[in-house]
Amino acid sequence: MKSLYILIFALSLSVNAQGNIKTEFVNSGNNLVKVISYHEDGSIAQTGYLKDNKLHGEWASFDMDGNKLSLGTYNKGEKNGKWFFWSNAYLTEVDFKDNVVIDTVNWENKNLLANNN
Repeated sequence: MKSLYILIFALSLSVNAQGNIKTEFVNSGNNLVKVISYHEDGSIAQTGYLKDNKLHGEWASFDMDGNKLSLGTYNKGEKNGKWFFWSNAYLTEVDFKDNVVIDTVNWENKNLLANNN
């Protein structure tokens, strides 16, 4: 239980550093807890899941206009598979295995290859 409080504290620090003021934790069954963090204006800043007190499953973050900033998957607290990071200039695709970057590709025409909505 202590590790859950540490994780919640760490998430709240991240939330406050990004200007967010609220984080919800919703029990989804099967040891999953849905996490939703909000920007100051009430729009969603981040969504994802915790399983056994670790980041797990798909996580996404958004700007205040609802545009996706990042999307990827955690497996028991470690980044795995393809993660996508959107910026004004390009889309960055990062391949992870066991929380280690395996490959990175920058796409200049981000809307042609991946939709961030």
